[in-house]
Amino acid sequence: MMLAHSDNYMANMAKLYGEANDINNKYKQAYAQALMETGEKDAIRRQTALSQQQQAYREAVARRLLGMENANQGRLNLISALGKNIFQQQQFDRTQDYNNRLINLYDRQANLNEKAFSK
Repeated sequence: MMLAHSDNYMANMAKLYGEANDINNKYKQAYAQALMETGEKDAIRRQTALSQQQQAYREAVARRLLGMENANQGRLNLISALGKNIFQQQQFDRTQDYNNRLINLYDRQANLNEKAFSK
């Protein structure tokens, strides 16, 4: 009888350990699943944050390049205006020189006419 009781006890203990092991395995699976889901959510958050950072970086670079382009355009406009002013000043100087020579020519002609009249 003692042997039957011992076998029954062992069977019950084995059954109890088996059930406890199954429950423990279910908890482990649930914990692993929760970790995976948390990891996936964290990875998605990181990927979204990285994407947002990359977008912000691209926008900052675009703004910087636009600023550089505007600055270069301003320099080109300044050089163009300077060239235009130099050209206009040269044209003015040439015209003034031409007019002065023409006036001198008229003065010489008038002097020659006066000398011819005086004789």
